[in-house]
Amino acid sequence: MELSKVVIIGFGNILFKDEGVGCWVAQELQKRHLPPGVEVIDGGTASLDLLLDGKKIRKIIIIDALKGEGKPGTLYKVPIDELIQRESLPFSLHQFDLLRTLWLMKHENPCCKEVVLIGVEPDEIQWGLGLSESIQERLSEIIALILKEVEYACNGV
Repeated sequence: MELSKVVIIGFGNILFKDEGVGCWVAQELQKRHLPPGVEVIDGGTASLDLLLDGKKIRKIIIIDALKGEGKPGTLYKVPIDELIQRESLPFSLHQFDLLRTLWLMKHENPCCKEVVLIGVEPDEIQWGLGLSESIQERLSEIIALILKEVEYACNGV
C-alpha cells in the first residue's frame, strides 16, 4: 500500500469555466515544491475510488466549485462530517458521489484523520476555457488556504 500523508484533489470540468476551478488550482499546485508526502491530483471528473485506490492517507483536501449562497469567489472550508450532517447541501456537479465516497473513506480508513472540502463559489458556469475574472483574482487566496491546510497536516497542528 502506497503511503501518502496528504492528498490534494482538484475536481471539475475545465470546459465549463469556473466549474473547473479545482483542476486549475491542482495544476498550479503541481508546479510548486511541496513537502514530502504531499500529492496533488488533477481529478477532473474522475471517481475518488480510482484516484485513491491503495493509498494510506492522513488527510484529504478536495477543491471544487461549490454552489452555495455566497458571492462569486466566496471560499468554503467544510469538514466532510459537517457536509454529511447538513440537511440542505450546496452541490457541485460531482458532489453527491464525492460526499458519499469521502465519508466512507474517512470512516473505514484508520489512517485518514480528516477530509475537508475547499469549495469556491463559481461566477460563470458555461462553455469556455479558463476561469472567470472574479475567480482568477482569488486564485492566490485559494492556494494560500490549501497550503495552510497542508502545513497543519504535515506539522501535526
